[in-house]
This record gives sequence, structure tokens and C-alpha cells, in this order.
Amino acid sequence: MTSNNKPTIIFYGPLGGKLGKIIGGGESGNKRTVEILSALGYPLIKLEKPYPPGTGNKLRKGVTYGLRLSVAYARLIGLFLKVKGPKNLHVTGFYEHLIYKEWLLIRTAKLFGVHTIYEIRAGGLVEGYRERGKIYRYFFDQTVKNAGVVLIQGSVYKAFLEGISPNIPVFHYPNFIMNRFYADYKDNDRSATAHLSLVYFGRITPSKNVEFIVDICAKLHGLHPTFSMDIIGDGDENYLKLLHKKILDFNLTNQVRILPPLGTEALFDQLTRKHFFVFPSREKREGHSNALTEAMNAGVLPIVSDAGFNRSIVQNDDMVIEQYDASAYAQKIAQIAKDDQWSSYSKQVHQIVGLLYTENAVRETLNIAHSLNVQK
Repeated sequence: MTSNNKPTIIFYGPLGGKLGKIIGGGESGNKRTVEILSALGYPLIKLEKPYPPGTGNKLRKGVTYGLRLSVAYARLIGLFLKVKGPKNLHVTGFYEHLIYKEWLLIRTAKLFGVHTIYEIRAGGLVEGYRERGKIYRYFFDQTVKNAGVVLIQGSVYKAFLEGISPNIPVFHYPNFIMNRFYADYKDNDRSATAHLSLVYFGRITPSKNVEFIVDICAKLHGLHPTFSMDIIGDGDENYLKLLHKKILDFNLTNQVRILPPLGTEALFDQLTRKHFFVFPSREKREGHSNALTEAMNAGVLPIVSDAGFNRSIVQNDDMVIEQYDASAYAQKIAQIAKDDQWSSYSKQVHQIVGLLYTENAVRETLNIAHSLNVQK
């Protein structure tokens, strides 16, 4: 397919708001996708998914958000009418309470003869499908059946979606890092030191189970006292106070620090000096964590819960702790250090990122998804 007959892509999803300052996993993932599509030579129009208003009473916020969604829908129809030649609609979907809007977008595109790519982000898809009622399941099924291609963050969803619509192409499109951030492996003398450097970075929230990390550190202190733990990120002021108090109560002030967010380069520099990424998330909709991929890229060994796609990402059951048991996490970290396994595991996780979770690894999947309609 030459650049002359490539379809124009209308990209619908959250991209950071008017000022581009709202940055979460969805926004950062969408920006990477847009960058790749542009590099592949597709003409691209960004139609940002509206954000709910942050202030006002519940009724006013609901009405305002509904109006914003309606305006975005009207703009989409206008683009369908205005843009000449072949066009695709790429929808980044979060289903659950948004499935009705996503169904409307996909169904409208089909009525206009527009090829659609429905990119299913985050986790909790199967659980949400089973827990919600018949109406929800009907709209979810119809959204999938009317899409041209479905992209999934977690490969574990492929069989489930093919059961809903066997004829729809379903491709694994995981979170990834851009090629420029995939670096050669560096040990940085990490394997030669007895001092273990632990890290968590990302949102500091109860759903990420950050207070549990302090419990792990308290247990690790009795097994391998020469360690330090950096918790890097932003969080609610009250939750941060709870963490500081817990660190103080466990007498861990010399070993556990809470640090503000770091820029990309500064964070990567820090990661290349860390041994373990501790990630005991309880997030109900944990998907493919950007932080997990970034840690693995630096050779930081992840010790994770079984939430979301963690197990399939790390590809090593030794790194997955099924119970929320602080002693189990601490014992795993101490055992890997004692058995001198850290170096080989570290190289393995870095290699996994290079094979599966870089721009190079996903570029062709994205290109195929947007080319299928042209090939028909």
C-alpha cells in the first residue's frame, strides 16, 4: 500500500486534554500509537475523547459531560462527510460504562462504510462482562461484531473475543516503548553488590497497593537488611501521609523513601541502578502496566501480583506472587539474591521487552490493522 492510497485515520481517544497535561497509561499509550501511525505515513486526524469536568455538582458534571460527548459525536459525523477517500476510525475503548458510546461510534462508522479498529485497553474485560447484565453484554457483543479489527492489550483475551465473533480479526497489541528508549543491557555493577535497591514508580494510590510495599520492606528487613526502597510518583496528600506514618512506625525511615515523579531520562538512569521492581497491584482493571515494561527494559527484576496481564508479561512464574502476603514477596526477593539468580533473570526480562514490547515489535500489527480495509 503506497502513501497515495493510505486511508485517513480518525483517531478517537484520550490524549491529554487541551493543554496535553493529563497523562496516564491511556494517554501515553495513545500518543505512542499516534506517533507510529504518523511515521507509517497515514494521514491522521485526532478527535480527542472528552474528559469529565473536574468541578461542579454531580448533576451539572453529568450534563456537561454528556454535552461534550455529543459534540464529539457530531464532529465525528462531520469528519465522515468531509474527509474524501478511504478512511478508518481508530477507537481506543475502555468498555464498561463507556461501551454504549463506543458501540455508537463503531456502529455509526459501519453505516458510513468506514473501516474501524476497536482497540481494547486496560484489564478487567472478562470480569466486567460476566458481572454486568444482559444489556451490557448485548452492546459489548455488538461493538465487537461491528468492528473491522479488534486490538487487545492482553493476549489472554483473544479466545474470549473470538468466541463472541469468530470472523473478526483479533490482534495482540500490547503496551510498548518507543525504539529510542530501548537501550543495550547494562549491569552497572548491580550483580556485584550485596545491597539490594528496590523501586516502585507510578501512581501512588491504594489500588496499586503501595502501602503493602512498606509491609514487604518490614519483612525484608529481617531477611536481607542491606536494602533500600524508592517509591516514586504522585499521590493524594492523605495517602502520602499514611505512607510516611507507616514507614515511621516500622522504623524504616533510613531505607524507604517517597520521591516525586522523575522525567524519562532521569527515571531510566535511576532504574539502571535498581534490582527489583515491586508491583503488588490490586487494581481491578490492571492491564499492561507501562511502569512494568519500563522497569523490565532497564533490567529491573519485577516481583508482581497476579493482577491484570502481569503474569503473561513477565513470562516467569517465579516472579509472580499469587497471595497478598508480605512475607512471600520478601522471601522471594531474598531468595533470588541468595541463589545468585538476579543477573540471569535481569537479562531475561530485558530481552523480553526487546522481542515483544518495543515499537519494532508492534509496528506491523498496527499497519496490518489499518490496511485490511484497503486490501478488500
